[in-house]
This record gives sequence, C-alpha cells and structure tokens, in this order.
Amino acid sequence: MIRQYEARSDDGGVTVTVDGGSRVAGVRIGEHAIRSGPDRLAAGITVAVNKALEAARQGATESMLDAVAPESQALIRGAIGAANAGLAAAAAEEAGAQTVRARSGDGSVTVTANGLGVIVSITLSPAAVRASGDGPARLGASAAEAVNAALGQAGSLRRVQLSAGAGPAPAPGDPRSAGSAALTRLSERMNDLLGTLDQIDRDLDDLVDNTVSDLTRLADQLPGHGDTGGSDGS
Repeated sequence: MIRQYEARSDDGGVTVTVDGGSRVAGVRIGEHAIRSGPDRLAAGITVAVNKALEAARQGATESMLDAVAPESQALIRGAIGAANAGLAAAAAEEAGAQTVRARSGDGSVTVTANGLGVIVSITLSPAAVRASGDGPARLGASAAEAVNAALGQAGSLRRVQLSAGAGPAPAPGDPRSAGSAALTRLSERMNDLLGTLDQIDRDLDDLVDNTVSDLTRLADQLPGHGDTGGSDGS
C-alpha cells in the first residue's frame, strides 16, 4: 500500500494529500475557503502543499533509515539534517533565482516552484474561484495538476544543475554560490547512499538466509548425521 501524507492550510480550509513519491494525490477545498477570494485561497493551497511535501520527504527519510543498522542511523540522520539545513539556507539566499512555472490544462491555476521542490507561489483565476457547483472539486484537481507539473519541471531543473556542476561557476570570491552547489550535490549523494544502504541490508538478509540453508543441507549430508540408532552389539 502506497503511503500518503496529509496537511492543511493554517485556516483549515484546504487539505492536501501527497504520496510517498512527493506527488500531489489530491487537493480538497472547503466552501468557506472558496469564498475567501483567489489570493487568500492561493496562499492557503501553497502552505498546505509545502507542508504535505515536507511530511512526505521526512517520511521517505524515516523509511530509508529503518532499513539501516541502528548504530548507523544517528550518523546518517545528522548528515541529512546538516545537508537539509544548508540547502534551506541556500534556497533562502537565492529565492526566485532558479524557478520553474507550470499551468493547469484549463488555465485556472499557475504554480511557481524552485529547484529544491518547494512551491514558491500559486496564482488562481478569479473566474475559477467564483465557479459554483463542482467548482471546489474542479479547482482542486486543477491545482493538483499544476503543482505536479511544476514539481516535475523542478526535478528536471535540479538534475540539469547537478549534471552541469550545480549551475554556472560561482563568481570569484563568492563562497556562498560554491557552498550552495556543494550542499546540493551532498544532498543528492546522501539520497543515493541511503538507497545503496537499503539494498545492502536486503542483500545481507538474503545472504544469511542462503548460508543457513546451505549449512543445513551440508549437515544433513554428513555421515552419521541424524543416526539415532546405537550399535547392534554383535
């Protein structure tokens, strides 16, 4: 069963569900949130989406750590925490410098995200917010569509930056740009490391099981093994 994470806007009018792959599975908008107007509603969706995405990222990290030996978890958790803190600082310094934008198919929702997968802003069409009937459900679906498209573009942007050495060369004497690039690479390598450790742990379990089976079969083949009868005395 795919794990899901849920978060709400500060006023409780918007609920966002994100799956374990950091993809928005649903956006539920309450009637009173619809009546709050496009700007306030957009801000609420932005808050709820980012909360749910962060919960999904933390859940993924915990799942990976569960597959690591207990004595290694503290070390890896500390490294992840340091890397995430550095990336957050870098994002704050360079807000808006590296962003992507996506729009829902009906044009009612426009989402801007940065290369770290954080939703920077959401813009809603006033006409879509005024829609009645199934308006909230339709707008929620459009919001989920636009957010997922933006997150996909953000992921592509990040991969391009990493393959190119995390973007253009930093200006001479500017250690912050170099530090941001290094932290981004560290975060990416940490994710790879956790995946590798997870696979190693599974491989070790398989090795132990196979070794026990082989030893059992070998013991069964040894002369006299399992012979409970004594000498016939002749």
